Amino acid sequence: MGVIHFSTSVLFHKMRENGLLIALSTSINVCALALPVYTLQAYDRIITNQNFSTFFILTLGAFLFIGLEFLFRLLRSNLISYYANKNKHVEFIKAIQQFARIKPEKLVYLTLAQKSEIINELSKTNDFIYRQLYVALVDILFLALFLAVIALLSVRLSLVILGVLLVFTLIAIHMNLSIIRQHNNRSGSDEKRLAGIINFLRSIFIAKMHANESLLLQKQDIIERKAVVNTYKLSISLSSLYNFSTFTTQILIVATLVIGASQVITGYLTFGTLIATVIIAGRLTNPIREMLTLWFRVATYLSSNEKLLDFYNQNTRAYLKSHLRRRYAYALDIEKVTVRENYKTSKLAINGLTIQLKTGQCAAITKINSHQRAILKKLLTGAIKPDSGDVRVLGNPLYQLNSEQFYSTMGYITMEEHFINGTILENITGGRDIADEEIEALCQLFHIKQDILQLEYGFQTVLNATTLQELPLSLRVKILLVRSYIFRPKVVIVDTDDEYVDEQLYQTLFKFLKTIREHSAILIISNDYNLVNLADYCYRLDACRYYSLDIEK
Repeated sequence: MGVIHFSTSVLFHKMRENGLLIALSTSINVCALALPVYTLQAYDRIITNQNFSTFFILTLGAFLFIGLEFLFRLLRSNLISYYANKNKHVEFIKAIQQFARIKPEKLVYLTLAQKSEIINELSKTNDFIYRQLYVALVDILFLALFLAVIALLSVRLSLVILGVLLVFTLIAIHMNLSIIRQHNNRSGSDEKRLAGIINFLRSIFIAKMHANESLLLQKQDIIERKAVVNTYKLSISLSSLYNFSTFTTQILIVATLVIGASQVITGYLTFGTLIATVIIAGRLTNPIREMLTLWFRVATYLSSNEKLLDFYNQNTRAYLKSHLRRRYAYALDIEKVTVRENYKTSKLAINGLTIQLKTGQCAAITKINSHQRAILKKLLTGAIKPDSGDVRVLGNPLYQLNSEQFYSTMGYITMEEHFINGTILENITGGRDIADEEIEALCQLFHIKQDILQLEYGFQTVLNATTLQELPLSLRVKILLVRSYIFRPKVVIVDTDDEYVDEQLYQTLFKFLKTIREHSAILIISNDYNLVNLADYCYRLDACRYYSLDIEK
């Protein structure tokens, strides 16, 4: 179907507009053919007449053909560029219009990156009307004519040239297949790169709040590296094809000279015929290279078409399988997780940890050392994968969530200073547009309003390294808690630094956990008995062993 669509909608698209392009391509090839024929005639007449005036006139004629060919090539390249830029806007608008006709139920769960990818593929299908097709077809027809002319001049030379061209074509086809594979790899990495950039821009504000910007940057760096490597490989493959074409042209010229010179010596071939054949041989690889480039464009076009057909034809339910699951048994499911202390040792820091929490449930991990706490934080933020077992959030593997999905489903609260360089109001709202009445109600709920108003600039106080040191610890924690309450994540993890927890912080944490509990599954990581006592279940990590104990209230 893709090939039929290609041949009908692309080959005969705007034939009248492309008539000038075909005429220019034909003129270029006529000049290319006329030059060796004219040179042959000029040489024979010079040898016959032994007249320098004749030589001068014929030389001017040869330069005339060269000048005409240059002019025609210049006009053709300008014409192609003009058409390409003229239609670029129209093609993109067509892509937008096609995108607008997609069924609404298929758009609901698409991210911005996926929507951009679809529009990009639509643009590729339209953008293939690039008019290089006509150039390649005209060049291939004249290639056959060039070979016929060489065969008329010398059958032996034509067989040698045909053999070299055949070897070149077979190797070039293999190289072109490699280029297509590299292009597909590059396309896949570019799509991930686009998705990563969009997720990065969307999530950086939230990541700064949770002090996870380094993790976000690390993930984006990996994506960028893969994209750069694939782009480099594609560039190398394209350059290799061009360089191989140039090398083959030189081989053709040398082979023609060697074989032709031996025929000139034996009297089978005239020297003028040899010169004409050499001139023609220098042009023979270009049409083949252009045709292979066209093949690459066709493959790109059909690949985009196939992606779009897959998207249009699949049913919505099957399509949504690749997105976040709608049904899940547990909001947070840590199943038989084992993690080594580091990659150099087999000693386990966490062994067989299992925690399964539904919305409204609360569990605690206690008897935990600082090293285990650091590993747990990496594990629960998706920075590392467990050596065995799995961590799932809303039924999805945690490490597979993109940044946007992670920060919309997970809330990680610590006693550390996870603030951004902005006002207190910006730190509370997380950059969201929230009504003043709602902010005031939340500040009253967590008894934070009076503390903020006592500051010189109130809610407009800018938090930086200096002002944070002057900010009371209790106020910092309250800001973090209000912010987490605004985001209402499905899973909340409270990771406390126990030596800084005083009575005021206890009261704030108790109120927060009680308020948000009905909306979220809560996991407390602490060695403090008072906080652990809030949980329904307690999990102790002693000497890398796993225990599950009900806590008596």
